[in-house]
Amino acid sequence: MIILDKPAQSVMLFNREGKFIRRIGRAGSGKGQFMEITDMVYYPETNLIEIFSLPERKLLRFNTSGELMNEVLSEFYFLAFYHSKDGYWVYGCFPENKKKGVFEFRGNKYNLLLLSEDLKTAKSGFCESRNFFDRTSNNDNFQVNDEGELFFHYGYDNIVYKLKNKEAIPYWFLDFGKNRLPYDHIVTLSTRKQFDQAISPGAVKYDGLIYNLRIGSNQISLSSSEFGSLENSRSIIVNITDSIKVRNYTKIESVAQGGLLPNPIHFNHNKAFFIINPRMMNEQELTTLMREYHIKTNNASNLILLIVDENNIT
Repeated sequence: MIILDKPAQSVMLFNREGKFIRRIGRAGSGKGQFMEITDMVYYPETNLIEIFSLPERKLLRFNTSGELMNEVLSEFYFLAFYHSKDGYWVYGCFPENKKKGVFEFRGNKYNLLLLSEDLKTAKSGFCESRNFFDRTSNNDNFQVNDEGELFFHYGYDNIVYKLKNKEAIPYWFLDFGKNRLPYDHIVTLSTRKQFDQAISPGAVKYDGLIYNLRIGSNQISLSSSEFGSLENSRSIIVNITDSIKVRNYTKIESVAQGGLLPNPIHFNHNKAFFIINPRMMNEQELTTLMREYHIKTNNASNLILLIVDENNIT
């Protein structure tokens, strides 16, 4: 299990039992080092890890022994990526999708680009939006399920896209009823003022931000919050039926609130992986955690990697 600890700018390797093995790479400006990680991807089929450092536009490739294989300089800034047989899918490129300013959004046209293998050329662009749309950097934009299918989601969109044959295909529609962000309308607006007016009607609290998306064989987990605020966020686990898995653009009709555990960081082969921070739990939560999952811990403990059977999540 490979985990990106973004606040600590660190990539950590664990074994199948959850035991920490080593850190991959280190912060710095030299070869094999990174200044600010925006995303990390592990490819089990090749046993390689790729890390993108934003300030230098540098993609670093390591093996699981921590050895640097090579580095590639990109012509593009981006927040998330995934390497497929079609090239590099990247999310959140900046002005005109070129190497100018890092946090200036003027001129940006697409949320999703397909780049060449050398990260020098944009082959295709998808999910066009106005330059005043915010970007999210939660490292959950690209997901691969147990069947090896690749999906993309942008935090302020209601749609999960399937990436196949160099195309982004609408696959799931996330519906929050009357609290759903009116995406079909706001993408037609031309100014930030119109945008703010459209999503601030007063009484309606739009579930405008969707993040921490994880796709399993039988479930999807996600977090959602009101547009422009993380204060009222909620964790949701959606049960997926076989019909939903094969039908495009399907409305999800039921959700179940998460319980003691946070949203999983990963689903794989009917198992869900959670990062537990005992320091953030009260005594009752710690007691429940230890009783239900047979863990010995206390509120001074380090982070815990918890692996459970996803069929038992309630």
